[in-house]
Amino acid sequence: FCFLPENSCTSDEDDTSTNNPFRPIALGGLGDQNDMAENYMDYSYDQCMDRFTEGQKTRMRSALSGARASLLSSNGCNTSAIPEISFNVEQLTVTEKTTVATSACTGYTDYDVTMNITTAPSQDAIVNLSFTGNASLGEDYEILNNITSLLFNPAGNTQETFTIRIWDDSKLESTEDVIMNYSISGSSDAIKGQNKQTSTLIISDNEQAPSDGSNKQIIFTEDFSNGIPADWEQEAYYGTTANIWQSGNAGIFPNSAYISTDDGTTIGDNPNNHLLISLRTPTIDATTINKPLTLTFDINIGGTADLDAIFIGFVNDNEAIEADESIANKSGQYTINVPDEMLGTTFTIEFAWSNDGDGAIAGSVAEIDNIEVLVEDEATIIESDITTQTIHLSPNNSTYIYSSNSNEIIAKIDNLTAWDYGCTTIEIDRIGTSATEYNNGVLTAYPTDKTVKITPEFNNLSGSYELTLYYTEEEINGWEAASGSIKENILLFKTTDPISQESGNIEYGAQNENGAFNTDNFFVKARFNTGFSGFAALATTITTLPVELTNLEGSLDESQYTINWSTIDEQNIQSYQIVHSTNGANFEVIHTASANSSQSAHYTFSHEAEIGDNYYKIIVIDNEGTTTNIGQTLYNNYKPLDYITISPNPAVSDFITINISNPIEKYESLFITNINGKLLIEEVINKQSTIVDISQLPSGIYFIKINDSIKKLIVL
Repeated sequence: FCFLPENSCTSDEDDTSTNNPFRPIALGGLGDQNDMAENYMDYSYDQCMDRFTEGQKTRMRSALSGARASLLSSNGCNTSAIPEISFNVEQLTVTEKTTVATSACTGYTDYDVTMNITTAPSQDAIVNLSFTGNASLGEDYEILNNITSLLFNPAGNTQETFTIRIWDDSKLESTEDVIMNYSISGSSDAIKGQNKQTSTLIISDNEQAPSDGSNKQIIFTEDFSNGIPADWEQEAYYGTTANIWQSGNAGIFPNSAYISTDDGTTIGDNPNNHLLISLRTPTIDATTINKPLTLTFDINIGGTADLDAIFIGFVNDNEAIEADESIANKSGQYTINVPDEMLGTTFTIEFAWSNDGDGAIAGSVAEIDNIEVLVEDEATIIESDITTQTIHLSPNNSTYIYSSNSNEIIAKIDNLTAWDYGCTTIEIDRIGTSATEYNNGVLTAYPTDKTVKITPEFNNLSGSYELTLYYTEEEINGWEAASGSIKENILLFKTTDPISQESGNIEYGAQNENGAFNTDNFFVKARFNTGFSGFAALATTITTLPVELTNLEGSLDESQYTINWSTIDEQNIQSYQIVHSTNGANFEVIHTASANSSQSAHYTFSHEAEIGDNYYKIIVIDNEGTTTNIGQTLYNNYKPLDYITISPNPAVSDFITINISNPIEKYESLFITNINGKLLIEEVINKQSTIVDISQLPSGIYFIKINDSIKKLIVL
C-alpha cells in the first residue's frame, strides 16, 4: 500500500507547465503521477516514509557544508559530556516466587538492579545506596553481599549492578515496595541525572486465602454509556479512507462502540476500503494479579464478508500477543483468556477492526460493548492425601498451608507471638473417611481418621497460636457415621506425640470453633499454648462445667507465674483448686480458693515456678464435693535470667563466648539466625562455656537459640 495508483494531491489543471503532474498529458502536462509515499516530506503513512528525494538530499548537504556546518561537530545529539548517574528503570513490579534455589525453607528470586553513568568520570564516583519503603530489609528482601555502594571509575564500565533478593515467604500480606535511592561521594565530576533518580521495586504477594469460587474480581470495565472515554486511543494502521470508532446506538447494543465512516455520518464500514483501525483501552493494572484473567465483551458483526473481522491483542512493556483467532460473523457475548504473560504487569487491550475492502455492502455493523477484565476464582479444594509441606513460621505470621504437589489446603496457622518457629513441617500423617479408636490407657476416644503432625525447627512449649484444620464432606460425614457423634460437637485437640502412636495425653484447645467451609466441607479451629505436636478432631466427653469461665490466662514474670481466671453464673460452687506438675502427668494441689458465688468473679494466684517445665490446671469443686477439671492446661518453661549469657554483647570482635548455667548434657545444638529466621551458624554444644566464631556475620541483629531458649545478639 506504499505505492498507490493515484496521486492524492490536487492542483490547477490549467497550469500550462510541462512539469505539472496534475495536467493531463494531452494538454502538455506530465499526467497523473503516483504518490511518493516513501518521502519523509510527504503526508503519507509513517510506515511508508523511509527516504528523501534527490533534491531534498542536495539541499541538506548544501546546508551542512555551509551555514550549518557546525552541526556536524556539535554534541547536541550526543551523550552528555558531564557524567550523569541514574537508575536503569524507574519502577519494576515483581511477584513473590521461588525460582531455582531455596535458603533453608524459604524460596527466593534474585533481581539485578542496574545503575548507569553517561560517560566516565574524571575521578572515582562512589554511589551510596539507600533503601526505604514498607518492605522490611532482612525479612521481605535482602541486598546480596550486603552491597551498600557502587563505584564508577575513569577506566570502568558505564553500568554497575547489584542484586536484590525477594523472599518467597509464607505470610499473607498486602503489596509492599522497596524504594531505592542514592547519593554521590568522592572527588568526582559525576552528578545526578535528570531522570530515574529513584527506582521502586513493587512486591506483590503470591499467598492467597481460601475461596468458595464465587468471587470474581473485576479489574477493568467499560460500557460506553458516556461515549468512548478520552483515555481510549484510536490508531489507523493502514487504509485510504480510514473508518473510525464511534459510540452510540448503532446495532443491537445500546451505547456501544462501533465502526463508522471517517466523517462519522454512516454506521458501518467503507466497503471498498482495505483498512485496519484499532481501539485501545487505557492501561489495565494487573501488577498484583497471579490468578488467570478473562476478557469478556459483547460483540456484533453482521453483513460483512468472511475476511472482515475484529482482532484482539494484548500489549505490555515486554511483548504484544494476538489472540488465537479473529472474530467474524458473530453476535453475543465473547470470552477470551488473557495471556499469562500479562499477569503481574500493566497492559492494554486492542480491538482492531480489519476490512478486507472486497466491496461488501456499505453500512455493515461492527460493534463492541460491556467490556470486562476479571480475575477468575476457583473454589479451594481440601487435601485428603498423605502429604508434607514445609514453611517458615515467622513471628506474628498468619499462614495458609497448601500441599506442595496439588495446592490443596491443609491448615491455617496464626502465630500469635513474636516467637520464630523456623522451618516448620506440616504433615498429614494419617488419612481416611471414618473414625479411629484412640486409647492411651486412660480414656478411649474416636477422633477423625485424618490427623496432622506439625514439627517446628524451634518449638515453643509456651507459645500461643491458633490452628485451623480442614475436612472434606466425605471425611466429616464418615467420622459422624463411625463415631456416633455429630459434627456440631466436634473440637480440635492435640497430643504430646503423633496421634497414630496413641501414647500422649489429650489436650483440647481453647476458643473452639467449627462450621461449614465452601458449603459442604468443614473446618475446626482452636487456640493452644503448649507447643506443636499431633492434632485431630473429635467430640469431647468432658462434663459440662458447673460455671461459665470467661477468662483464663497465665503470665511469667521472672520466676513468678501468675494465673488469672474470671467466671460468671457460679451456682453450687464451693471452691477452686490449682494443681501443678513438672511432667504434665503427676499433679499436686498447690492452692485452694473459695468461690465467691457471685454473678461475676475474678481470681488470681501466683506461684514460684520451678526451673524447667511447669503445668497448671484448675479443678472446680461443687457443694457436693464433685470435682470437674476445667479442661485447659497452662504451661510455662522457666529459665533464670542468667540461663544463657553472651559476652560481649554487642559483639565488637570476631568471637563471642556463650555461657549456660545448667548442666550441658541437657542441650545439643546452638543455632544463630538472622531476623528472617535464616540459619547462619550451627554448632554442637559440649560444655557450659563455648566460644563461637562470628566473623562471617555482618553488622546487624541476630538470635541465638539453644533448645527452647533464645537470646538477641547485636553485632557492631
